[in-house]
Amino acid sequence: PQEQDVAPGGMPLISRSSHSWSSCWPVVSWCSLTKAVVQSISVEIAQLDLLFVTYAELLAKVQQLSPDVVELAALATVLHSFYNGTEGISWLLHAG
Repeated sequence: PQEQDVAPGGMPLISRSSHSWSSCWPVVSWCSLTKAVVQSISVEIAQLDLLFVTYAELLAKVQQLSPDVVELAALATVLHSFYNGTEGISWLLHAG
C-alpha cells in the first residue's frame, strides 16, 4: 500500500474502489475439503465482501473523522459481523 493507504500503526486502510475481502484470503488447499465445505466457505467470503462494500462509506469516513455514537454502534456491528464470518470460516476449515 502507498503511504496514504496505511493508518497509524501500519494497518491498511480500506479503499472503497479496490478492497475485496476475497483478494486478501490466503490460498488454501481446496483439494482436501469437501465440495459442500468449499461452497460454504465461498458463501462466507462473499458475505464478508458484501459487508465491506455495504459499509465502505462509513469505514472511509471514520478514517478521517472520529465517529459519533451512531457510527460507533454501526462499526461495532461491522466488527461483530466480521468476527462471526471469520469464525465461521475457521470452523468450516477445522471440520472440513
